[in-house]
Amino acid sequence: MTHAMDRADLLAPMAPEFRLLCLAARAAGPEEFAATCAKVGDWGAVWSGALFHRLVAPLEATIGRAAPGVVPKGLVQDLQRQVIVESLQCRKLAAELTVLVQRFEAAAIPVLVLKGIALSIHLYGAPASRGLGDIDLLVAPAELKRADRVLRQAGYRRKGAAFIEYPAGPRHARIKDICYVHGDTKVVVELHQRLTENPHLLPWAHEDLWRQREFVEVEGTAVPVMPAHLLPVYLAVHGAGHCWERLRWLADLADLLRPGRQAKQALATAREMGLARPFGDALALCHHWLGLPVDASLLPAPGTLSPFIRRFFAGNRWNHSPRPGDLEWLRRQSLWGRLHRLSLRTEWRYQAWELVATLIWPPDWEVIRLPDSLFWLYPALRPLGWILRRRHRP
Repeated sequence: MTHAMDRADLLAPMAPEFRLLCLAARAAGPEEFAATCAKVGDWGAVWSGALFHRLVAPLEATIGRAAPGVVPKGLVQDLQRQVIVESLQCRKLAAELTVLVQRFEAAAIPVLVLKGIALSIHLYGAPASRGLGDIDLLVAPAELKRADRVLRQAGYRRKGAAFIEYPAGPRHARIKDICYVHGDTKVVVELHQRLTENPHLLPWAHEDLWRQREFVEVEGTAVPVMPAHLLPVYLAVHGAGHCWERLRWLADLADLLRPGRQAKQALATAREMGLARPFGDALALCHHWLGLPVDASLLPAPGTLSPFIRRFFAGNRWNHSPRPGDLEWLRRQSLWGRLHRLSLRTEWRYQAWELVATLIWPPDWEVIRLPDSLFWLYPALRPLGWILRRRHRP
């Protein structure tokens, strides 16, 4: 039994270009795909959308099953070339991932690989199926400094976060991850000390995840990953925390929950953790946009998601991220994004952390250097930090 509201009701306000990407993400049949192609007025938006939402490979594959001529030849050629580029790049990322896992193992630092190539192999059996991304590594907070040393010895340069060189202080607790870029290959690594920006959103201890870890084989190396039974909740919370900015994240969750993969059990786990709202919304989007069969009893009431879709996907919002500091960015991220994240969990510690996060902005730490004893001044200095960051923005 599926929801009484047909999924077209939530797709109706969306541009045909976005609907086409949804069809590609769920490997729709040739006839349904061709009918939507006939409504597309901006093939450039389809191309840019495929890149932005990391759906180049599934779009190229879906076009390959469609009748010739339903998609402009130039776009087909661009997609075919991009598939080759992404495949080569993912091979490079896979090789680098195995090297890093071995380096962390040699340093006796327990590290878990999040998303990326490991998830692509787990879900689709190939490293390039999820499009291009970076390498995400999770370590215990106590190992953050040693992990930083391992990455820098491997040729990576840390972007900001100079505070990590000093004894643990208030800055350490406010940071979820640190970004690194390799000096030669330009591979990007995000080193995480927890799974979510707000530690009260998904408070799984690293030691518990490590104890339950599973393995995915990448280039002949057994790579430790999150236990499979927790993966649906993590993917839903990760996507919700980013306002489902990329359709790729939703497609991963939908493919993980296809018939036989226990959507009901995953929702029960989310409810036990107080995360029924974000997981239920994710199920609804998977159902209405990507055709995931879901029992009506598991879905939120019709219309619940309409404001969210209007704020983050209406018009051309589905196809780009606004530039930080611009008016659209302030409206979408600083206002609507913060309100959305506040709604993800009602527990008071989660809410308190979110409210404090509006007053403390880590990029300010790079332009206004204060000792830990004066850390409490940062909320009052946020306007000055905003001005200084705009002056230094390239």
